[in-house]
Amino acid sequence: MSIRRQCELLGINRSSVYYTQKGENKDNLRAMHLMDQHILEEPTAGVLTMQSMLD
Repeated sequence: MSIRRQCELLGINRSSVYYTQKGENKDNLRAMHLMDQHILEEPTAGVLTMQSMLD
């Protein structure tokens, strides 16, 4: 049975069959970790604080 027919029967897009996740790069993961740590230590920190961390 073709991939096209299988996808039709399952009700999914063919593009989802071929898609593979790349994952995040190390720099992004480090930045997200630092931001998570900061917000846990300072729960009242707002968007401007987070923006300044990224500059």
